[in-house]
Amino acid sequence: MGTGYIDGFRVFTFDPKGFPDPRGLDAFLHARGFKSVWMIDPGVKADSGYRVHDSGTAQDVWVHDAFGADYRGTVWPGNCVFPDFTRPETRAWWSSLYRDFMATWTGDNSSTRKNLEQSIPMTLNLGLSGQPFNGPDLG
Repeated sequence: MGTGYIDGFRVFTFDPKGFPDPRGLDAFLHARGFKSVWMIDPGVKADSGYRVHDSGTAQDVWVHDAFGADYRGTVWPGNCVFPDFTRPETRAWWSSLYRDFMATWTGDNSSTRKNLEQSIPMTLNLGLSGQPFNGPDLG
C-alpha cells in the first residue's frame, strides 16, 4: 500500500479523507483475492499531540543519544524519534500498536542478490520485534 494511506506521515494512522474506511477497503480487497500490507516505518514523527509519539515519550521507549536525550533524525516524515527495540518494554509497546494493522513491508527492494541477502535478517528481526507478518518487496 505504500505510505499514501497515512495521515500527515504519522505511522499507525489513516488519512481520513482518502481512506475513511480502512476496514471496509481491506474487506473489499480480500473479497477479491487481494492481500494488503500496510507499511509501518519505525521512524515516528516527532509531533506533540500525535498519540504514538506522546505514548512513546511517556513510556520512554525512544533511542537516546550520548547525553540521554531522545535521538532525533530526519527521514520521510521529517523530524523523527525511533523505538529502542533492544528493550523488551519497547517491543511490547510497539507490537501493541499493530492491533488494527496487518503487519509490515520492508520497503522498495530490487531483485538483486544483495537485497535478497538483506531481506533475510530484516524479516527475522521484524518477527523478533513483534511483527511476524512482514515481507520484502523483491518481486
